[in-house]
Amino acid sequence: MRPFTVEEILKAVGGTLLSGQSDSIVYRICTDSRKAQPGDLFFPIIGEKNDGHDYLKQVLEAGCRTIIVSDESKLTSYVLRIPRQHCRICHHTILIHSI
Repeated sequence: MRPFTVEEILKAVGGTLLSGQSDSIVYRICTDSRKAQPGDLFFPIIGEKNDGHDYLKQVLEAGCRTIIVSDESKLTSYVLRIPRQHCRICHHTILIHSI
């Protein structure tokens, strides 16, 4: 996959930038929180047994900084309440896509 800017992704999905820079670069799309890494765009899948939104904290801890969410309430509980002393994982770009 070619690199995309957050701005390009926003236009493609009709999303809204909640935090971060629109010129951030995404190199890869990831749907498995266990494989998330820096430069990824994490796309949490909601399945019958699991909701990828439940793994946002682990994704950020793995260094992934760009996330698309469809459930903003999960974003609040997993991202915005990270303790201030962990600021190295607070620099992130959050996109929201309304379904």
